[in-house]
Amino acid sequence: MTMNKKFGIRHIIREAVGSLSREIRICFTPVVQPEKWVFVVGCANSGTTLLSKILEQSDDIEALPVEGQFLTDQFVVDMDIGLPRMWTRNQYVFRLSESDTSVDPDRLKKEWSMRLSRKKPIVLEHSPPNVARLLWLQKNFKNAYFVNIVRNGYAVAEGIKRKASPAYIPGGYPIEWCAKHWVESNQRFIEDSPQLERCITLHYEELTSNLSGTMEAVYRFLDVNHAPIPKEGQALSVHERNEPVTDLNDVSISALSIEEIAKINYISKGMLKTYGYEVLEND
Repeated sequence: MTMNKKFGIRHIIREAVGSLSREIRICFTPVVQPEKWVFVVGCANSGTTLLSKILEQSDDIEALPVEGQFLTDQFVVDMDIGLPRMWTRNQYVFRLSESDTSVDPDRLKKEWSMRLSRKKPIVLEHSPPNVARLLWLQKNFKNAYFVNIVRNGYAVAEGIKRKASPAYIPGGYPIEWCAKHWVESNQRFIEDSPQLERCITLHYEELTSNLSGTMEAVYRFLDVNHAPIPKEGQALSVHERNEPVTDLNDVSISALSIEEIAKINYISKGMLKTYGYEVLEND
């Protein structure tokens, strides 16, 4: 009993000291002021991490070491509320309007600054829930650029179901939830993007089939010169994979059952057509 009580007190003291130390660091950290902020946005499993890994090879671009949502106490984190890769299930917790004041942008930038060298003119961030706060980000981050990446909805739905591990749902998310998440994430972008001053959309399929041409277009949009582009066959480390840039849609889609394809069609047919994807037969 005594040992448990002592352990509890020590743990509380360590937590308090750690929290105080962090607050002191935040207080004395200057607010990063890069020439540009680049936000890579898109639904989870659409290639945001892949695109970010390519972009951060530029001498002008410094990316946060992980998704910025994990480095701040200002944003709700999807997995912290039991919705890993599924923020649209409670999207009003994530959505920020242009006039929202619930998040302190200076504290957010300081928290991110602590993980940056601040030696490069461009800072890159790529948290998927940013789709819910595009206009807020534009207002609070000077000279913000948005690079939206879209991927085939069948592959995205399969990937979310396979990778997400919600603790409260045995067997993972239903495929219907995954398909709906893809639709609603894209819908949020479609609704807000006309008000973005600097925005470009590309397809995962274009990136993987024409890496050089697609990245040259992205670098022109960002006005970044002489940025390196991975050579054919060059491996990139993205999540659990370390391999050349490859279109993995066929692998994902082949893992879907006929019943799952039918469910995805019912929910996603309209958005699939909006982005020019073929609606698969399910009979």
